[in-house]
Amino acid sequence: MKLFFRWILPALATVFLAACGSVSTKSPLEPNSVGEQANKIEAGMNAYRDYHNGGTVKDLARARSLLGEAHESAPLNPMVQKFYYLAEFFNCIETAGDGLLDLVVLYRSLSPVVQRETPPPWRISYALIADTDSRRETIDPVLRALLKEEPFNASSWYMASKYYESQKAYWMSLAAAKRAVTLNSDTASYLYRYGEAVNDILQESPCSYDESAYARTAASYISRAAAKDPQQLYVDNSALQYLRLGLFPLAYSQAKKAWELEKNWWTATHYVQAALLTQHYNEAGPVIVYLQETHDDSQALVFEAQRQLGLGDKAAALLAVTQQQNKFSALYEKNAVKATLQHIQLAWVEALITQGGLNLGVDDVAVQSGWLQQIIDHIQQPIDASELMEAAATSCMETGAHFYQAISLWKSGALSDARTELSSTAKSKATLFDEYIWARILLEAKLL
Repeated sequence: MKLFFRWILPALATVFLAACGSVSTKSPLEPNSVGEQANKIEAGMNAYRDYHNGGTVKDLARARSLLGEAHESAPLNPMVQKFYYLAEFFNCIETAGDGLLDLVVLYRSLSPVVQRETPPPWRISYALIADTDSRRETIDPVLRALLKEEPFNASSWYMASKYYESQKAYWMSLAAAKRAVTLNSDTASYLYRYGEAVNDILQESPCSYDESAYARTAASYISRAAAKDPQQLYVDNSALQYLRLGLFPLAYSQAKKAWELEKNWWTATHYVQAALLTQHYNEAGPVIVYLQETHDDSQALVFEAQRQLGLGDKAAALLAVTQQQNKFSALYEKNAVKATLQHIQLAWVEALITQGGLNLGVDDVAVQSGWLQQIIDHIQQPIDASELMEAAATSCMETGAHFYQAISLWKSGALSDARTELSSTAKSKATLFDEYIWARILLEAKLL
């Protein structure tokens, strides 16, 4: 049941964690009735936890048995209701829908509070259909029926948001995520899903840096999720959002935490970017080595050149620049535009370090981008000092325009004007663009 486990179990794991956090694990029974019954409840809950922590159906069967006895004795106890229902719910999953009608009866006997915090049984019906046919025309009516049946169940809206995201229906995903977080703003996964859904909308924009309201919303919800549940994914994504907003000290703090939680390409990249933008150059060193040795990352040598310039070691920076330039042909085959822009940036950095002439070396490059061709033409033979800015349609293009106009002005000997353009680059919006980071590094190193 591939799709079943893909879409349902992650959401239900969230429900399980919420169940453990929202209901006291101590029995609310009166002291004179605790005894054997309280022990049975505790044993049933422990068996249920064992099942979720890599256990087997035997653990689930034990949980069902113990919690079933507890439910017979205390059917109105909210804690017993929740854990007994969840045990029966997962048993229905394990048996591919067997006992679903009984589960519906049990669900309708739960208190309204417990119902809001648990997955409705008809979600299993949805999963059984989705397991064989995930097309929108099949799933949409089922989802609508599910949400109509239980419109106040946050986990159902969360699941719907995840499904629509998988279908790239980002506005539908956002609407469902908004409903989930409105119904339950205390669960980290719902907060994160809403921030992630907003971020999906951002990425559809020609330049995400032009959508500052969406960016702030995404950062707010993702950072709230990270505060409630400081897992690597949430913390690292909050660092990324802070980087995009130019909140570099906050980004550095979160990126460092994410790196300490889990070392991977994402956490390493964001940690290095945040370190470079907050002048934590020594801290960035081992992480750059990790990117080189573990991921053979094509950006690692660029990071190292920036780090060494920040430390004031021009010779080491020049070595990293030279090594990266030697990879131009291989990088060009993967992404011609990105490789060519990087080649231009590094050629200028090399010229600034050596105080020599600018050797672009792009005469034989087959340019497939009109914007890139404008940049090359402007550097080689400018018509007007501000022509790139006049052609820039987005904030992303403006960041590049300021940077490449600085190169052109420097090349013509107008050093003061070049510094002004570089300062404008460092004040622009596209904070994760190479041009932006280079502008800050070059200004701090006083190479211009």
